[in-house]
Amino acid sequence: MNHYLFLITINSSVFMKLLLTILLSASLAFISCKKDRVCSCTLTKTGTTTTTAALTFSVPIVGNVPIVDTSFVTPVSEVQTYDKTIMDVNKRTARQNCVSYKEPYNETTVNAAPPLQLTTKSVGENVYKCELK
Repeated sequence: MNHYLFLITINSSVFMKLLLTILLSASLAFISCKKDRVCSCTLTKTGTTTTTAALTFSVPIVGNVPIVDTSFVTPVSEVQTYDKTIMDVNKRTARQNCVSYKEPYNETTVNAAPPLQLTTKSVGENVYKCELK
């Protein structure tokens, strides 16, 4: 019975402040809890790929003489979506690790079986757009 008397004797503004403080503390405790968080990302890859094929013939004294040397350029446009799990973190840490960014790429692959050589060079930009679920 004493606790009811306590609530009656305090005025309504103090009661509202007390109630607001309790609700705010409970919501902060809920938000800051550590758990696995999911970061959803979309990778957009744009650029060009240049493929060069060369066929050479080896001549003594002169060295390698190209017989066929051709190349062609193709545009690259790929979109990929994926989820990554950030384990046992609070929401603030998860937001700091779920970032969007851009990075250039420059990849060269050489496949050779003499007298044929195939060179592929990809140049462009990867754009990662991520958001916390």
